[in-house]
Amino acid sequence: MKRLIGFLPDEPVYYSYMSGKEVLALSAAMHGLDVDQTMKRLDPLIANLNLTDEIHNYAEEY
Repeated sequence: MKRLIGFLPDEPVYYSYMSGKEVLALSAAMHGLDVDQTMKRLDPLIANLNLTDEIHNYAEEY
């Protein structure tokens, strides 16, 4: 049922102790996606957004 329903909070929620890459991996896992495959698919988008070096920093620092 969770796959059929979306939720978008008014304010984004970031875990201050996690890097951007960890937040993306957690989100993929929570949606039942293969984490390694999802992260590989996200690599071009991360590069296009010029976040390749920043993706390892804490998400709240973006």
